[in-house]
Amino acid sequence: MKVFISYAKEDVKAARKLYKDLKEYPDISPWLDIENLLPGQNWKNAISEAIKRSSYFIMLLSQKSISKKGYIQKEQKIALDMLDEYNSSDIFIIPVRLEDCIPTNEKIKDLHWVDLFESYEDSLIKILKVIKPDYEDTPQFSPYYGIRKETHEKSKLAVAKKIVDDYLTQDNVFADDLIVLDAGTSITPIAQLLIEKISYNQNKAFFTILTHNYDVFQCAIKKPILNLNVILTGGVYDSRLNAFWGHLTVNAYKECNPKVTIIGVSSISSERGIFGHLSPNEEKVKEYLCKKPTKDRIIVADYTKIGMIDSYCLCGINELTEDAERCIIVTDKPNGNVKMKEQLDKFNREIEKINDKGIHIEII
Repeated sequence: MKVFISYAKEDVKAARKLYKDLKEYPDISPWLDIENLLPGQNWKNAISEAIKRSSYFIMLLSQKSISKKGYIQKEQKIALDMLDEYNSSDIFIIPVRLEDCIPTNEKIKDLHWVDLFESYEDSLIKILKVIKPDYEDTPQFSPYYGIRKETHEKSKLAVAKKIVDDYLTQDNVFADDLIVLDAGTSITPIAQLLIEKISYNQNKAFFTILTHNYDVFQCAIKKPILNLNVILTGGVYDSRLNAFWGHLTVNAYKECNPKVTIIGVSSISSERGIFGHLSPNEEKVKEYLCKKPTKDRIIVADYTKIGMIDSYCLCGINELTEDAERCIIVTDKPNGNVKMKEQLDKFNREIEKINDKGIHIEII
């Protein structure tokens, strides 16, 4: 399904975000000039052809776009001319307002628009319901998950690289060893980097991943590897977290004996333990993974989560070392500027206290 995104250059940030979120859906192929134009192409011809081949035309509206003169008006004219060929009940142009503004074109005024600035998540769902009529019937993650993926992206990637390079190398994980991966946006980059690494060494050890993280499962499907087996636990699907939960998920984990268990948390307190912001179905799975016997129990947490307390305590800090040969927390460090000094001091105090409890801390 091809979807053209038209925007004013001043609104490029919003256009990129929408493009990225739509691209998460395998059957949607968004087209954005800064992403899809190739070097040496006649850009005017390429844009014109892209519009004509699109099933939908998303028109990003702002004070800049409705008053601006330039090629954006040409894009809109091509789309409006195409709209004349559609039945009145068909949808081709999807007007999306980025701020409170009124389009000057009468044809655009006649079309119902969606306001991205009021609630991005709700608006994206409305757009998806037009582009994908079966949207609610498919196991796709909600925009909330997409937003969470973008939060502290660099920190998550750096932590993931440390875990893959130091704890999931083929010198440490051997044939038939099982890796359990928790749900959460801090876990998916670990799977992505591990899959990439294994793909370059397919003559080495055979890896098995057991997970309730649907994003991890999708990563494996996109890049099948001979010596990687990814098993999805099953359970009740939660689109908000793009994961499966419940007693079926717990039962799947009861049957396994992992060498490495990697858990994502929302906060860690040296006094209280590790926390999550969870539903009843989620907490059962997370609690079980925190206590499941394993060789290495690895807790994933960027620096913003150290020393914080969230809504639900999964287990006490001392319990993390029970039924595990090693417990490791992998985190990054706040930068040292003046604004961060208070947070850095708090971070260092917490790290010392956690380390005193027999938990190894890896700071990247």
